[in-house]
Amino acid sequence: MPLAQAADDQPSLASNNFGDDPSGSQRPHLIREHDLRLASQERDSDTLSLSCVTLREGTFEPLGDCARPAADGSYVVSAEALRQLDFDGWGLATMAIRERGYAYVRRDGRALVVTTFDNFPDEFNSGLVRVKIGEKLGFANRRLRVVIPATYDGAFTFDKGRAWVCIGCVTVSDGEHSFYKGGTALCIDRRGRTRPAAGCGTRGWLPPQLRE
Repeated sequence: MPLAQAADDQPSLASNNFGDDPSGSQRPHLIREHDLRLASQERDSDTLSLSCVTLREGTFEPLGDCARPAADGSYVVSAEALRQLDFDGWGLATMAIRERGYAYVRRDGRALVVTTFDNFPDEFNSGLVRVKIGEKLGFANRRLRVVIPATYDGAFTFDKGRAWVCIGCVTVSDGEHSFYKGGTALCIDRRGRTRPAAGCGTRGWLPPQLRE
C-alpha cells in the first residue's frame, strides 16, 4: 500500500502552522498555549521510564529514558530529549519509543505513536496520520489530536479525503508483507463518517465485499 504524499499535503514554512483540521476549514490553524500545558508542565523525571531513539542521517541515536505514557494514550517527552530532535516545518519531529514504536512529537513534548510502514513512521495523508492506542487504530491531525477515535482493528492511509478501515479484521503475514483479513470493511471520510465504498476505490487493499 503506497504512502505517497498528496500534492496538497505539504508543510508550510511557518513552524506553528499545523494545516488541515478535519473539524474546521482548510485555513491554517495555530497552536494555542492551552494546547501545550499537559506536556510542558510535566517535569518529574522519575516517571520517564521509556527509552527513546531518534534517526539522524541514517543512524539511530539514543535519547535515554525520555518518555512516559499519559492517560489519554499520548506520551510525554522530556525537555532534554526535545533539544536533540530535528523539527520540521510543521513543528513535528520523529522518534521511536521503546516497545511502543515510532512517534511524532511536538515542541512542547506531547507525542503520539503512529503505525510503521517499511521501517519508517507512517506519513500524513490528507492532513491525517494513523495512530495506535492500545490495540486499536485511529487518526490524528498535525496538532497530534486524535480526531477519528482509535476504534478500528485495521486502517489504511487517507487518499483524497477517504480511507479504508476494518472492524473485526486480523493482521496476517506471508513472511514478507502484512495485510488485513476478514472482518467488516468501511470507507470513511476525514471526519470518521462512513461513506459509499466507491469513494475509497481499490487503492492498496480490496475489501472482501468488493473481491470477485
